This record gives sequence, C-alpha cells and structure tokens, in this order.
Amino acid sequence: MQLLNRVQRVAEVAHKLKLGIWALGFLSLALFGYIIFASRAELDGLILPSAVAFGWSVCLLGIASSFREVPEHPNQAKGFFRRISYRIKYGIAWFWAAIFSLCTLILIYMSIRSIFIYLGT
Repeated sequence: MQLLNRVQRVAEVAHKLKLGIWALGFLSLALFGYIIFASRAELDGLILPSAVAFGWSVCLLGIASSFREVPEHPNQAKGFFRRISYRIKYGIAWFWAAIFSLCTLILIYMSIRSIFIYLGT
C-alpha cells in the first residue's frame, strides 16, 4: 500500500502543476523536432535532454491522471463479488504503479546520462 500512497502523493502534486507539465511536454517535443529537422551539428547535444524532458512530462501526466484516487484495499466485510471487483481494481492500480515506477527509474538514468553527455564528460 505504501507504493500506491506515494504515487498518489506525486499525482496530487503533478495535478496541481498540470499546465506547466503540458508546457514542458510541448516545448520539449517542439525542440526535439526542430533539432531533428534543422540538422545542425551544434544542436546534437540537446537531442537526449529534450527527449528526456518529454518523457518526464508524459510520465508525470500519466501519473496525474491515473492516480488521483487510489482504489481502496479489499477487506473481508464486503460481499464476494464486491471483494473481487476491488481486488481487480487494486491489482490494476498496482500494475500501473509498477509500470510508472519502472519508467521513473529509466528516466532518472536517462536524465543523469543526458547531463553527462551535455557537459561532455
């Protein structure tokens, strides 16, 4: 349950910053497209940072829209079919939380890697 609660807290913050996250996603995608179509060698160092910024915006928007309300943990007091539906909803929430956690770890690695590439080390 701790993972779902943490993801829900991140979702609440991301929901408050939704307009800024949309702007980051749009600007990073526009920068990525400009770099690809401009074909100037001095801009090549910005390809990975713009892709990473777009990845962060997509991940945060996904978390903000999916985890504003986490399903409750099924308990034994409810009926059989209601418990089953709660378990399914809870399992789906755990699956998406695991996917978003994996995406976050990949984006952290890519962020660190893009910083080192941008700095030239």
